[in-house]
Amino acid sequence: NIRLKLSQKMFNLSKTDIKITFAEKADFQTVLNINETVISKLSNKCFLNWTTEGLTQELHQSKTLILKSDHEIVSYLIYRDLIDTFEIMSLATIVNQQKRGFQKLLIEELKKKSIGFKKPIMLEVHEQNSVAIHLYETSQFNKIGFRDRYYSDGAKAFIYHFSAK
Repeated sequence: NIRLKLSQKMFNLSKTDIKITFAEKADFQTVLNINETVISKLSNKCFLNWTTEGLTQELHQSKTLILKSDHEIVSYLIYRDLIDTFEIMSLATIVNQQKRGFQKLLIEELKKKSIGFKKPIMLEVHEQNSVAIHLYETSQFNKIGFRDRYYSDGAKAFIYHFSAK
């Protein structure tokens, strides 16, 4: 468990108690609720390309970091811990808590694990998801390629990589 007290200047937080930990099965429904709420507000539903069934299965197969703000789960990062890499599968923050730096904190936590285990991080992002692209690029991820017609709307998936070196 990691407890962070952050200044308002750093992440637009004021006296907020932040805790990042691994999700337990009891947390899965909250993660699913966040996913459904975020998808309902997206301009392009392909940006968060998970059905409830698919995400439920992923939660049981992967590892999930959750970020609690004042004891409430507000953000999550689901990743696969593969033999030679970590792969980010999904990252979201509840709508009324967005733009507060929570996703950046989760990425930074996974980057620490990446460096500690000497495993790079990979992910795919919709080519039109400029907010996510900006987040990854400002988190030292590099675009290394793309998958053509990856999403159901025919868009490319950009492939991003963070080197653990």
